[in-house]
Amino acid sequence: MALDKEKKSGENPILTPMMAQYSNIKSVYPDHILFYQMGDFYEMFFEDAIDAAPVLGITLTKRGYQNGEEIPMCGIPISAVNQYIPKLINNGQKVAICEQSKQNITQNSKKIVERKITRIITSGTLTDDSLLNSKNNNFLLSICENKQNIGLSWCDISTGEIFFSTTERNKLNNDISIINPKEILIQKDNSKLIDKDRSYKITEIDSRSFQINICERLIREQYQLSQLDGFGINSPEQISAIGSLLGYIELTQIDKRPLLQRPKDRTDIDYMLIDEATQNSLEILSNNKGDKKGSLLSSLDKTITSAGGRKLYQRVIRPSTSVNEINLRLADIEFAIKNKTFSVKIRNLLKEFPDITRPLLRLSLGRSSPRDMGSIRLGLGIVKLLNDLNDTDMEQKIPIRIKNQLKIIQSESDKDLFTILNNALNDNLPNSITDGNIFRDGFSDELDNLRLLKNNTTRFIVELQEKYTLETNIKALKIKYNNFLGYFIECPSSNSPLIEKLVRDNLFIHRQTLKNQIRFTSAELNELQTKIIESSQKIYELEENYFNDLSKVIIENSDSINLISDAIAEIDITISFAKLATENGYCKPLVNESKKFIVEKGRHIIVEESLLNEKNQKFIANDCIMENNKNVQLITGPNMAGKSTYLRQNALIAITAQIGSYVPAKYAEIGIIDKIFSRVGASDDLAAGRSTFMVEMVETSIILNQASSKSFVIIDEIGRGTATFDGLAIAWATLEFLAKENNCRTIFATHFHELTNLSSELKNIQNMAMQISEQEEEIIFLHEIKKGIVDKSYGIQVSKLAGLPASVTQKAEIILKELESKNLLSKKEQLSLFTEKKYRESPRRDQLKDEILKINIDEITPIQALNIILKLQDIANDKK
Repeated sequence: MALDKEKKSGENPILTPMMAQYSNIKSVYPDHILFYQMGDFYEMFFEDAIDAAPVLGITLTKRGYQNGEEIPMCGIPISAVNQYIPKLINNGQKVAICEQSKQNITQNSKKIVERKITRIITSGTLTDDSLLNSKNNNFLLSICENKQNIGLSWCDISTGEIFFSTTERNKLNNDISIINPKEILIQKDNSKLIDKDRSYKITEIDSRSFQINICERLIREQYQLSQLDGFGINSPEQISAIGSLLGYIELTQIDKRPLLQRPKDRTDIDYMLIDEATQNSLEILSNNKGDKKGSLLSSLDKTITSAGGRKLYQRVIRPSTSVNEINLRLADIEFAIKNKTFSVKIRNLLKEFPDITRPLLRLSLGRSSPRDMGSIRLGLGIVKLLNDLNDTDMEQKIPIRIKNQLKIIQSESDKDLFTILNNALNDNLPNSITDGNIFRDGFSDELDNLRLLKNNTTRFIVELQEKYTLETNIKALKIKYNNFLGYFIECPSSNSPLIEKLVRDNLFIHRQTLKNQIRFTSAELNELQTKIIESSQKIYELEENYFNDLSKVIIENSDSINLISDAIAEIDITISFAKLATENGYCKPLVNESKKFIVEKGRHIIVEESLLNEKNQKFIANDCIMENNKNVQLITGPNMAGKSTYLRQNALIAITAQIGSYVPAKYAEIGIIDKIFSRVGASDDLAAGRSTFMVEMVETSIILNQASSKSFVIIDEIGRGTATFDGLAIAWATLEFLAKENNCRTIFATHFHELTNLSSELKNIQNMAMQISEQEEEIIFLHEIKKGIVDKSYGIQVSKLAGLPASVTQKAEIILKELESKNLLSKKEQLSLFTEKKYRESPRRDQLKDEILKINIDEITPIQALNIILKLQDIANDKK
């Protein structure tokens, strides 16, 4: 890590040549942390060192001078770089890797070693396994606005998946939350499109990157097309989004193009819409602390392959709205449950199945390891074993989807790639090409001969040492090795007269004299050393060439590898869902085009798992029946009785069914749902300047404006964030709007007992009550729901359970009795939000109208006007 120091002058601003080179490279990447290779270390200087040292947890030191001031510096070993890069990426920084490229100078030259940027690492362009979550995609998203429409394109550079779609301004942020990108590319002037309170990593790029001609060229070059006709990209904003994405990838990979799959259009895909507020409320992807554990995804995820885990994530965030697709998935699970032996065999094989798409992408970028090849070989080997399970008798029973997946696996694996890899690669592969020993003995005669020479080095050296000992009669003669001299002959100084004769006779060549030893070499030893060094270098070069050739063969089979990986992911999900259903007593839901929502003995998938694992308790199941035009449930009951759990569990059952999974219930029939909305629980949004009540109202507004008759809505205690009468009025009007205008399946929980009167006016509302048991002024929560009304909130009893001081609860009871006796909360009939105000028809109204119409404004005098006003007053007051 030595750095040439310049003497402190206090005046001289000149940098050393090496630091001048650093500054030149850094000027091109001012917003990146520059990892500057110095031998076996990456070093950082100036502001980079100051910024990076605390994030990386390393010591900030100083090396060299500029303007008389010491230059801040810190460094990390190259061998440990993957331990440190994630810390910077997670801190929102970008990294530029600058490596020594070659030294085309003599040893004594003072010219600087050449260095160049070999890679840019950003949060959206990660490819190394150590930087990635194996079961999550790492999407880079590009956004391009074009008049009314917005083009989106997102890519996981580590797997090669790339997608595109068209959206609108009012849908953009919800689309972003579904894609869940790690980095967003957007034109500088358009960053306002993205909500400021989002925590996305945003990279602003210039408008030129979105120019249509540049983007078209990048797409054609990536996919080797002469034109885009027939490629499925239909609009300028889509072309610009995809092209700008490809341009950024090329920039960060330093002109290397990863092996990306053909872009897939996601504009018109049929899936259930779940906005970000609902995702968070239902804890679909993470719990309220941001952890996967305690989420729907965690409860569902029993997959055992990386590809299966990533595909499951996409299914969870985009539940299908295709009845046919959902039922095909359910049929697969039913088959897997009924054919347990078949399922267990597949699952046991899949336990060893590695990720094969990410190694493939690293191969295409030229930064793979022999172990990446080993992963692909292992995956293809397991696939061949899967083919053996598909016997003739079983094939007749297999559902069409699984059958198609197995056919894909069989047809693609019938190619010779596995045999090629297995014949070439050693069983135990090194982590790096430079470690050698990649290829089997017998794979190459040339390689075998070089290895023989290298592996017999010790024997050759011992034989030469024995020869020299006999010829010189110096028993203490040894042949040794160090990094400075290489191989040398060492003799005790006491033998110098004999050795001097050997030197004069040109048998030995003097190298070094020490206090007690003299070191020599010989022509024969030099020749052997050259062969040893050359053999090692030739072995490395030969293995590198073979590795590159084999990489090309693998890349030529990339389509097959991707198809196999996708089919394995589908089978993994099916088998894991079957295991989940069997172990937890889930039922196969009946999914159709009706508007029914019938769940018998339903359970909350997340809470049930938590109760069982942490407390060894069973979840109390409940029915939820919405049919025969009874599509709205109004739930009353005290806090802690289970209202929120009941609301969420039914929303989660709907999502789980449309993912294509069995559900936690005894029976379920669910008419397809296009959108799910959850307004359960709220907190303020201080960053956006919004109070809890404002957040609640904004979320409610979205529901009322966007829910259709095929939607599913859960709302809990709306209106509690404002004054009682305001809250009651808002809750009343909201429930009425949902029941009459949206007419969607709704579960509405409230403490406003007055709302239960609506069921007499709106026949699609059914009153439901959380059951409790009162015992001597105490309540026991039964966590059961039945038809009926709870006309008390039991707030004081719950506050006692929470541990409020007795003096407080006693005072509260006194105040409550006084309020109830004064009947402060009026129970007068409320006007419907949608009841038009009708004026009473009367003779006076007609008479007033007639008198006003008789008036001729152009001819009336002031005194006449006063008289008319008096007359109108008499009519209005019903005076004869």
